[in-house]
Amino acid sequence: MKNKNSDLTVSNNYNQNLLYNFTKIFKMNRILFLIIFLISSNNFYSQDVPTSERNALISIFNNMNGTNWSAGSKLNWNTSNPVSTWTGVNVFTDDNGQLHVYLLELLDNNLKGSIPTSIQNLPYLNRIFIGSGSISSIPTEIGNLTYLNELLIISSGSIQLPTTIQNLDNLNLIRLEATTGNIILPSTFGNLKNLNTLMLSAPLLSSFPSSTTNLKNTLTRLEIDNNKISTFPSEISDLLNLQYLRFTYNGNLTSIPTNFSNLSKLEFLSIIDTNKKITCDNPTFFSSFPNLNTISFIGVNTSKYFDLSQNKMLKTVLIDSEKLEVVNFSNGTNSLTNNFTNKFGNTLLKNIKCISVDNPTNAQSGILPYNYWTVNWYNNTKNYLSDCSAFLSTTNISKPILKIFPNPVKNIVYIESEGNKINGEIYSTNGQLLKLVSSKEINISDLKKGVYILKLNTENGIFTQKIIKE
Repeated sequence: MKNKNSDLTVSNNYNQNLLYNFTKIFKMNRILFLIIFLISSNNFYSQDVPTSERNALISIFNNMNGTNWSAGSKLNWNTSNPVSTWTGVNVFTDDNGQLHVYLLELLDNNLKGSIPTSIQNLPYLNRIFIGSGSISSIPTEIGNLTYLNELLIISSGSIQLPTTIQNLDNLNLIRLEATTGNIILPSTFGNLKNLNTLMLSAPLLSSFPSSTTNLKNTLTRLEIDNNKISTFPSEISDLLNLQYLRFTYNGNLTSIPTNFSNLSKLEFLSIIDTNKKITCDNPTFFSSFPNLNTISFIGVNTSKYFDLSQNKMLKTVLIDSEKLEVVNFSNGTNSLTNNFTNKFGNTLLKNIKCISVDNPTNAQSGILPYNYWTVNWYNNTKNYLSDCSAFLSTTNISKPILKIFPNPVKNIVYIESEGNKINGEIYSTNGQLLKLVSSKEINISDLKKGVYILKLNTENGIFTQKIIKE
């Protein structure tokens, strides 16, 4: 017979085991839950930058008039929100999943004060764009930002870079704008190893550090705007790898140094003189720069003639000169100027008398690419020719000694010259070849009444003369 007490004992043991197992599972789950919570919490907090970086940004906010920044510029700043939501702050994730600040862009937000030394606690900064306010000083600690690649600072007052700027081996762009002051570069500035772009603008800028010559192997772009440098910086001529040069001037500089021709790799050249004092009277000045694709000369006192025939890469030409009259643009590649606006001469004076081009007929008719060109023609008379030598009589260009008569002429043109050999061509005024010349007596009886261009190649050189057929 089955014992009831025995059954009860078994039942109690079963219940105790069940309760024990449940308690054990609960404790294990609680530990697992705690582990999951801690992992989740850690992941949550890793979605922001380290405290040192957050505090560095707060220091910038406090030091630089943050409370008076525009509403859009200070959105989420100095709040508990993730730094990545702060206006003008960009972050990246490193290999360990940690966020870091890599870009700081604070422009057009009424900045005032000095950049705090704590900026060094943003060690991963790649770009700094700070400006449109009054920045009183830049700390030496900026030299600790070894990852810095681009530095842009705009200030209403003067800007002085610290000597520690030389430590920034990865820095390849500097843009400084002192809207009412000066820019002071330290002598150590020339020790930057990878700087390829330098952009300076300051109305009181009057000198250039000699150490700039040390950048000759790396610097490819140089812009010096709104300055009053007393003499054209000789250091520029040592920057043999320059490809882009812009010089906007408002001082008393009068000349461009002859060794400027060293810059044979230039592709873009712009010189703008608001005071119209800089002079460039060498007709073949541009021939030293065979790689030029853009020329911009505004307010420069030029010669009456410019030769662009050696500039095979030209796409855009803007020469707003009060003296320029004749341009040789027969470079064989006028087609490259498609969709580009070219301008020659002064808009008010209308002083251009002749431009020699690859295709005078198309140019006269306004066919591509010439329909994009703006030329301020003298007496509103369009003169695109294959050769403009006839318009250079007032220049110092030497001409062979010869005589052409009669002129005007009815049938026969006679030529008297020192040499015996002579050959040439007769062109219409729109550049069309009409007749070859091989003797000193030229029969033009078959030509209609009008004006023609006679071009002669003699033993003493090339001579071009207008002739009138009656």
